Amino acid sequence: MFKSYATWTQEIFDAIVLAIRVYFPPYDPLFDIKSVERAFSDAHAKELWNAGILNEKIRRQNNPLQADSITKEPYGTLEEWGFAKLGRRPFGEGRGEYLVEFSGSGGVYEAGARFINSTTGFSYTLKEKVVVNEGSSGDRVTLSSLTNLLGDRVRLTTSNETGESAGIVISDLGGIPAALKPGDLISSTQILAGIDNPALITEVLVEPTESETITEYREDTLQAYRIPPRGGARGDYVLWGEEVSGVRRIYPYAGDDNDLLGAAWLLVESTIGEGLASPELIEAVIRNIDSKIATSDCGIILESVVVSKFTVTIEGFFGVASEDINAAQNNILSTVENYFKSIKAFVDGVDRSTARNDTLRRVELVAVALDAAAVYGGVISDAYWNISEREREAGQNEILRLNNVVYL
Repeated sequence: MFKSYATWTQEIFDAIVLAIRVYFPPYDPLFDIKSVERAFSDAHAKELWNAGILNEKIRRQNNPLQADSITKEPYGTLEEWGFAKLGRRPFGEGRGEYLVEFSGSGGVYEAGARFINSTTGFSYTLKEKVVVNEGSSGDRVTLSSLTNLLGDRVRLTTSNETGESAGIVISDLGGIPAALKPGDLISSTQILAGIDNPALITEVLVEPTESETITEYREDTLQAYRIPPRGGARGDYVLWGEEVSGVRRIYPYAGDDNDLLGAAWLLVESTIGEGLASPELIEAVIRNIDSKIATSDCGIILESVVVSKFTVTIEGFFGVASEDINAAQNNILSTVENYFKSIKAFVDGVDRSTARNDTLRRVELVAVALDAAAVYGGVISDAYWNISEREREAGQNEILRLNNVVYL
């Protein structure tokens, strides 16, 4: 066990004092031994403490469970551990890709035309030239959100269903704040007399994503070390699926088609919103798995998880000062929300049985809500999602989320 600062420095201090008392007097008996030993020992004890702390931190870099990120500490090795096993660094922000509808009497937008969402202020760029003919609408245009702060460039390709209006885009910036949805309007920074401005977003081709957190990257890294490749076993599908940016987790189960070797039912949880995976994300997962093993030969079915929402009722909430009630209830809300998020369906053969956490328990819910209330001096008498239920196990295709907290 690592010693406390006080214990460590006192032991070093005493050792240095003893050394000074032993060795200094024979050389100069006129020294004021008390002042010399205290000044010398005090300074060196603190410096050696700092050196001990640094050595302990560096020691922790020898395994991915404790290693720091290079973004937090200059000696961090987590990304090196991850790259060695996953073959990648943490995912950066994903860029949004959209269809936009133009109308007008006629005109041309050249490659690189810029557009702005006046509501959010985020800008977008058009990669390839688009010709707008009189009365035309629905030309396919691929835009890339300019919101990524990482500076890296990602090439994306789209189908060529509508000739010159489709093409390759380069996204410079990304993330959820710059997301567009069908019905949003974007305005060109170049006003053309023959093209109506603004233009209408009609479809989201690729949903933007936030950067992968260090916690998520560590979990993927540890999972990759824990699950060895087995040539198409359940664990392989987990690793292959989670190589795709925007995937939080893959839940693999045995498929219904027993005539096909490797038949599997794969459920995809997204990092976006509540976890529902979009058709575009599922298609990206299929493409990645298909690059490892032919999914058509294995009876593999991919679907999104379903989200089950619960309203939690709390009874007997009191003891909090009136000025702290809102803060206390917000703390209870976030704590209970995190408890629901921690419940995950168990996958036999992939997850560790010792870490199984697939059941919502009323006694645990009461405990976490009580702890959250106690931060502000409050107490509760009960908490439940259904007064008649004591436990609720997450189904194979299900993730549990908190809808709201009400008080009685």
